[in-house]
Amino acid sequence: MEQPAPQPSPPVQWTRTTNVRSVYIGKRLALEVDAYMARHRMAWSSMVKVALRVLMDESKEMEHMDTVRDRVGVDG
Repeated sequence: MEQPAPQPSPPVQWTRTTNVRSVYIGKRLALEVDAYMARHRMAWSSMVKVALRVLMDESKEMEHMDTVRDRVGVDG
C-alpha cells in the first residue's frame, strides 16, 4: 500500500516587526557567542556543553521556584 505524502505545515505568521526583531536578536546573540568563544579559545562542542549546563541549571531553578510557590501558596 502506498503511504499518502505528508502535508506541509502551514507557514508561521510573523509580523514584520517581530521578524526583524527576532533576526536582530539572533544575529546579535551569534556575534556575542562567537566573540566569547574567540576570547576563551573555546570549540563549538565546548560551547554547546556550557549552554546545555546553563539551561539545565535554569530549569532546575525554575522547578525549585515552582515548588516553593506551591508550598507557600503564592500565585504568579
